[in-house]
Amino acid sequence: MGMVQSVVAALVHTIPPLIPPPTWNNQPLPCAPMVTGHNCFGAVLYPITMADFVLADVTDAMLDGVVAGFPNTYATKVGKTSDEMYKTCFASYMSMHCSSIFPRCTTPQARDEPMPVGGRVPMCLHLCIMPLVMCPGFWVEDIIGTCSMVSVPPLCSQAFFFNLWRLPPQYVGIDEAQPYPKECPRAAEQDVAQDLALYDVAARPDSPIMTEMIAVKGVAINTLS
Repeated sequence: MGMVQSVVAALVHTIPPLIPPPTWNNQPLPCAPMVTGHNCFGAVLYPITMADFVLADVTDAMLDGVVAGFPNTYATKVGKTSDEMYKTCFASYMSMHCSSIFPRCTTPQARDEPMPVGGRVPMCLHLCIMPLVMCPGFWVEDIIGTCSMVSVPPLCSQAFFFNLWRLPPQYVGIDEAQPYPKECPRAAEQDVAQDLALYDVAARPDSPIMTEMIAVKGVAINTLS
């Protein structure tokens, strides 16, 4: 199915500009909204070329791996944080990716080539900066591939990702996954290294065996005397 869609997209991109009037106007087919896919659906609010429209669900599926691997990336680069910060980082990170794979049309009948007028425009430069700000620990190496082609407003593409229900939960450690039960005494949560009297001999109760031994030895000594 993906191969068929690729062939159709190539035909849509190539054939319409070759058809002269009165049948057509030697222009690409009109741009259309992005209405397929499941990752960037609703985030891409601008028209895309008909070739991109035909391949939208296949192109959008490329981000499944990015979404699935985000918890590991976040845990490695940032660490454990609040859920609010985690979601904010994900929103800015996915806005960058959606803007990159779905460039905006500049005219109603835009070509697939990147150009200020009559074609597509790349993603906005500030979308590459936002993940570095919202995700402390992310660096240029984490965005350089996606940000290989950027532009500045108004000649750029800006997606607004808000499908946070697609976000997997943060990684948790064994202590967070299996915390102490509520009925567990509070002393069990204390650090034994801070208890200075833990190994104090005076703090230990007397051994009944030693007490009995001392008593027996005392009786034996008195008998010999």
